[in-house]
Amino acid sequence: MLIALLRPLLGLSISLITFYFWPVLRDLFSITALSLSDLSISRFILILACLFSYSIINKLVDRYLWDGIVQSRSGRPVPALLKTISSILLLFICATFIFTLVLNRSLTGVLAVGGGMSLIIGIALQNMIADFFSGLAINIDRPFHIGDFIMLNNRRLGDDELIGRVVSINWRTTRLEKTDGTLVVIPNNLFSMMVLTNFSMPQSKSRFELSYCIDFASDSGRVCKILSAAVLSAPSVLAEPPPKVRIDRVDDKGVHYIIRYWIEPRLGSPLRARDGVNSAVLKHLRFAGISIAYERNDIYFAQMPPRQVDFTNNLEALLSRVELFKSLPQEGITQLSKALEARRFVQGEKVVKAGDSGASMFIIVEGLLEVFLDIEVSTDDVRVATMSPGDYFGEMSLITGTPRSATIITKTDALVYEINRDSIEPLFESYSALPESIARTITHREFLRKSVVAEAEERMALANAEQEESAQLLMRMKRFFQI
Repeated sequence: MLIALLRPLLGLSISLITFYFWPVLRDLFSITALSLSDLSISRFILILACLFSYSIINKLVDRYLWDGIVQSRSGRPVPALLKTISSILLLFICATFIFTLVLNRSLTGVLAVGGGMSLIIGIALQNMIADFFSGLAINIDRPFHIGDFIMLNNRRLGDDELIGRVVSINWRTTRLEKTDGTLVVIPNNLFSMMVLTNFSMPQSKSRFELSYCIDFASDSGRVCKILSAAVLSAPSVLAEPPPKVRIDRVDDKGVHYIIRYWIEPRLGSPLRARDGVNSAVLKHLRFAGISIAYERNDIYFAQMPPRQVDFTNNLEALLSRVELFKSLPQEGITQLSKALEARRFVQGEKVVKAGDSGASMFIIVEGLLEVFLDIEVSTDDVRVATMSPGDYFGEMSLITGTPRSATIITKTDALVYEINRDSIEPLFESYSALPESIARTITHREFLRKSVVAEAEERMALANAEQEESAQLLMRMKRFFQI
C-alpha cells in the first residue's frame, strides 16, 4: 500500500530532477558536441520526461484531488467528466511545453491552422460539442449527483415521466438506471431543454402525495384515521416526518382526501413506495367496508345492496377471512359471529400485556397495532412486528388459557373484535375437526413467532456486545492517554 502511494511521488521527483540537472547532465556527457542525430536523441529524452511527468501529475490529481479531497468533502463520487477535463488541460500544458521549450517552435502558425481546423470540426461535431459543454455546465451547476433519484419530463423522451437513479456522468451523456433495471443513456444537451426534478436534494428525504376520492356516506374523521393507519403500514414510508391526511375538496364525485408521505429515494424508488401506499390503502378500506368513489347511476326498486363488504357489520365475512377458522362450516361461522364483541382503542393504549391472564383472542378490523416482546438480552420490551387489519392475536390464550406472551399497543386508533372462551367452546363440541385444524394453524404460527424472537434476541445480543466492546476500548484509550 505504501509503495503504491509513493510510486507517483517518486516518478515526479525523478522527472523534476531530470529537468533541473539537465544542463549538468548535458555538459557531463558532452551532449552539445554530439551530431544532429544525437541532438534529436537528447530532445527525445526530454519529450519522454515531459510525457512521463504528465502521466505522474495526472495520476496525482486523480488520486489526491478528485478521489481524495473533493470526494471526501462532497461525500459523493466525482463524475468522470471532471477527471477527463483535467487530463485534457494537463495534456495541453505538456504539449505546449514540449513544442515551445524543447522543440523551440512558435505557436503562432499552429494556432492559426488549429483555428481553421477547429471551425470545420465544430460545424461537423456541433451536437457532440453541445453535449460536452452541457456536461460541463451540469458539473458546475450540480443539479444532481451520482446516486440521486431524478425525474425528467420532456416530450422527446416520451409522454410519461422518466424516473431513475443517476449512474454516471461523462463528457457526452448521462446514464440513468430505471426502477425496472434498464439503462437509459441521455445526451447532456437535452438537460437544458427539460424540467428536472431531483428527489434526493436538497435533502435525502422527499415528500410525495396521493389523492383518493371516498363516498359521502363515509364519516370523514373515520376515513382520515383509516388512511393514516394505512400509510404508516406501507413499506418505504418514513415515520419521521409523519405522514398526514387532509381533505382536499368536495365535488359531485365525493370527498377527495390527500395523503402526504415521506420516503428516502436512495432506499426505495418512488414508484415502489407509491405501489405500497396504494396497496395498504385499498386493504384498510376493504376491511373497514369503505369503497373508492366512482361515477355511477344506480336505480333500485328494492332495498339497495351494499357496494362493498363492511366487516364492521358483516362479521361472517370477517371470520371467513381468518385462517384459524378456515375449516369451520358456514353454520359455525354464523354462530360464532353472533358472539363477537367490538372493542375500540385509542392511539397508544395497551390492548393486552405480556404475562397477564386471559382466555380470548382478537381480530383487527381498523388501525395498526405493534407487538412488543420481553427479550432476555434487553431490559426493555422490543418491538418485533406491526399488525394491520385482517391479522389476529391471542389465540394461545383462547384455546389453552396460557398468559399473554406479548404486549400489544395500538399505533393508531383501532377497532378489534374479541372472541372469548364461552363463544368458542360450543363449536368444539359441534365440529370435531375444528380443534385439530386450529392446532395445526397455531403450531405453524408459534414456530414463526419463535423464529422472530430468536432473530430479535440475536440482534440485541450483537448490539449489546458491540456496546460492551466499545466501552472496553474507551477504557483502554483513557488508560493509555491518562485521560
